[in-house]
Amino acid sequence: MVILCKDTYPTNELSQQYFDLFPFELSDFQKYAIQSIVEGNHILITAHTGSGKTLPAEFAIEYLVGKGKKVIYTSPIKALSNQKFHEFSEKFPNISFGILTGDIKFNPEADVLIMTTEILRNTLLQKQINNQNVPLQFEMDFQDELGAVVFDEVHYINDADRGKVWEETIMLLPNHIQLVMLSATIDKPDLFAKWIEEVKSDDINKKIVYLAPTNHRVVPLKHYLYTTLPQGILKNIKDKEFIKFINQFLHRPIEIKDNKKHFYEDNYEKVRKLLEYIRKNNLYTKPSFVLNEITKYLNNNNMLPAICFVFSRKGVEKFAQCINVSLFDEESTIPSTIRNECKQILRKLPNHKEYTNLPEFDFIIKLLEKGIAIHHSGVMPVFREMIELLFAKGYIKLLFATETFAVGINMPTKTVIFTGFDKFNGSNMRLLYPHEYTQMAGRAGRRGLDTIGHVIHLNNMFSLPYTFDYKNLLNGKPQTLQSKFQISYNLILNFHQFNNNTLDFASKSMCHGEINTEISIQENKLLDLAQEYNKKIENPLYKPIINNKEKYEQYYKLTEDIKNSKQKIRKQIQKTLEQIENGNKHFKNELEQYNSLIKLENEILQQEEYIKNLKEHFTFSYNEKTLFLKNMNFLDNNYNISEKGACATFIQETHCLAFIDYFFKNNYLQNLSAIDIAALLSCFSNIRVKDELKINSANNLLTHSELIDSVVTLKCVYDEYIIEESRLNNNIENLDISYELVIPIHDWCNSHDEGTCKFVLQCCENEYEIFTGEFIKAILKINNMANELKNVAEYLGNIELLHKLQEIPELTLKFIATNQSLYV
Repeated sequence: MVILCKDTYPTNELSQQYFDLFPFELSDFQKYAIQSIVEGNHILITAHTGSGKTLPAEFAIEYLVGKGKKVIYTSPIKALSNQKFHEFSEKFPNISFGILTGDIKFNPEADVLIMTTEILRNTLLQKQINNQNVPLQFEMDFQDELGAVVFDEVHYINDADRGKVWEETIMLLPNHIQLVMLSATIDKPDLFAKWIEEVKSDDINKKIVYLAPTNHRVVPLKHYLYTTLPQGILKNIKDKEFIKFINQFLHRPIEIKDNKKHFYEDNYEKVRKLLEYIRKNNLYTKPSFVLNEITKYLNNNNMLPAICFVFSRKGVEKFAQCINVSLFDEESTIPSTIRNECKQILRKLPNHKEYTNLPEFDFIIKLLEKGIAIHHSGVMPVFREMIELLFAKGYIKLLFATETFAVGINMPTKTVIFTGFDKFNGSNMRLLYPHEYTQMAGRAGRRGLDTIGHVIHLNNMFSLPYTFDYKNLLNGKPQTLQSKFQISYNLILNFHQFNNNTLDFASKSMCHGEINTEISIQENKLLDLAQEYNKKIENPLYKPIINNKEKYEQYYKLTEDIKNSKQKIRKQIQKTLEQIENGNKHFKNELEQYNSLIKLENEILQQEEYIKNLKEHFTFSYNEKTLFLKNMNFLDNNYNISEKGACATFIQETHCLAFIDYFFKNNYLQNLSAIDIAALLSCFSNIRVKDELKINSANNLLTHSELIDSVVTLKCVYDEYIIEESRLNNNIENLDISYELVIPIHDWCNSHDEGTCKFVLQCCENEYEIFTGEFIKAILKINNMANELKNVAEYLGNIELLHKLQEIPELTLKFIATNQSLYV
């Protein structure tokens, strides 16, 4: 039974000893969470950013390690894992911490392991199916050593692409292990908590889930509209009344939503009227003017530091360069010492001079000297971490960042600025969802430092949403968690390999529960339809219709036949129709009643079919996919896993079937060198390049024929799978192929000094507008794929391929393209 913890915490002497360990009064939800941890139960905390939901996780770490148990802390992104490692290592010097992110592996035997959820899921899966072929990322006795798993940002279970990883991880964990789940506010959290309780219970383990929601913000938020116009434009407006009107709203924040969630519609309408006038009269204001005006206002009114969210990496850099004033006081020494401060931070790395010699370093320093910084995925990971460390020290007054900065990274600020509300979702632009806005806006307001957090919308810089959309954005419901679980090819192959039952596993999913709920709803609808139908056929008015059903069926058959008949036959049919119509004065009424009866019968049949499909959802998906696996030789004729199928189980970074199919067709990459293989693997980098800069065909690559032929074959195989996956309505995103990095990676592998490495990076920027941070990310992904292929080579006993793959790290991980972190 889920325990909802929304009341004031009652006096509890047993728990009070743990509460007294803290030098401040705990919130009620924190007390409930600590109680659940001490009792050995699960806890789900749903709370706003900055409310203190990390505290119970930290308590769990100290409490369980003190009892001789280990703890795993999972996070959705590598950057957050790195930061948590750094934060916890400093806070708990007597506890050993390790980190596993795929890029970094450090101290895997530690008391507390911080890792991405994917690594935990993969390790649990290999342990469950007892797969000895795959080397594990870490060794742990889950039965006896592991005390708890902390799922930070557990609402990521709702993520369209990666949500299934969280769900499978929860399903795979042994039932006796405690779950500490930290989430943003979500709608209907009790349903999620109930599923956790059900899926983690068995005859021996019956843990309760404590659900501790809190909507209270420690530092309340106020949301504002901000509009400005240059004096030159204002002078040209002749309407004095309008000037008087707009002066009420220009150059200062106008409240649109207060800390009690009240939406000021009057203010919205007045600003909308002002913006409409600006648009109609083409009174365009440059973004640089707007950004400088708001920066001056914030600086003069003690509202810094601030984070300015921009939904474009190029926009982040462009807007940061727009600010033409220093945000430091005249007597501040930071502008003159920041370069040395950054060099000191980077000295932790053995190749620190390679970073400080880059033009990107000088670019960042020029911004930092004014108190400004940037943060987005295109910035090199090491520079991003350096900026985070400087932000925590208070050296950054205004940070321009993309949405990713709002995901978990613990960097609160006094003010948050929005330059727009539209984001690119991979195919087109869309308005932010309320929970996305809440996550970003929630960065405003520093606990213990601010009494209020400010959120400012720069309305000159985007089209004002309609009233309903604006209200919904600011006050809309939080997201509802919905299962993203599906029976994947990789899951089927892994389970087939060691005779595990895939359908049994699927029955534990949240999706299975959602389907059962839907079945129950639809069966009730079917019952209503059946009752309505029975009432009709029992009604005496319907007796003639039921007794003469054949006559109405014949009538409708004739109305269809007449459409395609020749004229002579048409006349005969028409005559018969008239005889039927005229032979019964109630015919038209009875025909309507017949139609309503047939419509109801059809609705019942459709409803029965829908319920049948729901009940067979997993079975149908499983049968369809296993048949495909057999047809493509991943399973043999007896549905046992083949050599080809076993190879596919090692592949996670791309579509496992398509790649192994290509791998077998291309003779195990025998004709390619280690450099060629690295270049080939760059096709899976998911680099974002403008359409006009893309290479549209592998035949356009200026390289040797063996590599071109291999890339062409790769594309052909992947295109075949795109057709098949589309037919099955499966996700085709992991079938994307891009060619832009094939030549740069080939050149990078052949670069042997700093100068040639810099030249490759410069070419990537000049020709394809690829950020250095993206290039490094691609290098790391190539190495992750090479590691997966090494497992394939070892399984096949292909020593030649294994030697080639072992060369790839040395060829690619050099200069500043490494997995280094300032946090580790």
